[in-house]
Order: sequence, then structure tokens, then C-alpha cells
Amino acid sequence: MKIKPSTIILLLLATAIGGTVYYHEAKIVPAQKAEAEKKLQLFTFSAENVKSLLVKTAAHTIQLERTPKPAIPTASAAGLSTWQLKIIEVAASPLPSLPPEETTPEQNPNNEIPPDNPEPTTSPEPTAANTPTPIPAMEPYVSFLLEQLVKGKAERLITATPQLIQEYGLDKPNATIEITLSDKQTHKLLLGKREFTGRFIYAQIDPHPQHRGTRSISRIRKL
Repeated sequence: MKIKPSTIILLLLATAIGGTVYYHEAKIVPAQKAEAEKKLQLFTFSAENVKSLLVKTAAHTIQLERTPKPAIPTASAAGLSTWQLKIIEVAASPLPSLPPEETTPEQNPNNEIPPDNPEPTTSPEPTAANTPTPIPAMEPYVSFLLEQLVKGKAERLITATPQLIQEYGLDKPNATIEITLSDKQTHKLLLGKREFTGRFIYAQIDPHPQHRGTRSISRIRKL
């Protein structure tokens, strides 16, 4: 049976179109999805590369620091926490102001005239007692926080004007997380207000302090 040339051309065209569709579905579409997922990812580092975390809120400032691994693992060090916690600052609750008390000048029994230039009193120098003492951190809480940072993704990206930055609470964030990696790179995550449903939080990653125009912010699930 002789096949017409037009039929051969149609078969070649169908094969070419089918191959193009297959290549697009098998190669291009997954690559596009992977690129889109990468843009929504908060950070690209791994949990093992995180050296320390500094968490600042209106109530407190704490530092989480990974303890160095011993050169030779020992049985005594096997059960120790791999993270240490320092309470850097705790916001003091305001006390009610009291009216000043009236005081009478203290009488000098010997009628001595105080010197014009008394020697200044020196304030005590800061001692080691004022330095925050590290304590073992709760490993499950640290692991949960690291997982949220490493695996966290934005639900959507928003191009925000300075006015929206204020509306989303990112000009004065509710919490700031500063991340230091083992290679000394640093990252910063600002957490602002919740979205009206309460399921998401507006966040900004690595904000540039000198940038005053529109900025890219993320809407993420609350930590």
C-alpha cells in the first residue's frame, strides 16, 4: 500500500508536535514550578549552617547559640544540649510615679563648711555578674524554630509601598529574628501584623535600611 506524501507530512508534524508537548510537560513545566517555589522560600540555608539566633520582641531579647562540638565525642557530652540560651534584655514594667518627698537638710553638728569642690564619687565598674549567663536551651523549641525558618515558604509575595509597610506593621515589627551562619553570613526576618484572617503574618526578609521606595514583602503562615 502506497502512502501518500501528504499523509507522511501529517505524521511527521504530529510526531514533532507530540515531542514538543512532551518536552514542555516533562522538562519546562517542572523547572518553572521549581523556580516559582524557590522564589517563595524564605531562606536557602540549612539548619546545620545556623550558628546563632537573636530574637527581639517588645518583651525580651534572647540569644540562641549553638555550642561547639567537642573534637573527641565523649559519653558525658552525649546528653548535653547543643544550644545555649542567653536572656540579653527583659523589658521592665513601668512603675507608678510617686510624688517627691520633702526632705530637710541634714544638720552639721560641728558647723563645718562643706568643701567647694568635693571629690567625685566613682560608680562601680560593670562586673561579670551583669553578663548574661547561658543556660541550656530547650531542643524541641529550637528545632521547631529552625524548621520554620529553613522550610518556611511565603504564601504570596507583595510589592509594598512605604504606606503599606506601615499598615502591615513592618516599620515597627512585632518581632525581629537575626540569623548568623557558620560562614559569618547574616540574615534578618521582620515579623509584622497578622493578616485579617489571623492565619498569615506579613514579613520582610533582609530589608535594606537605605531603601525608601517599594519593597517586596512576604505573607507567610504564622510561626
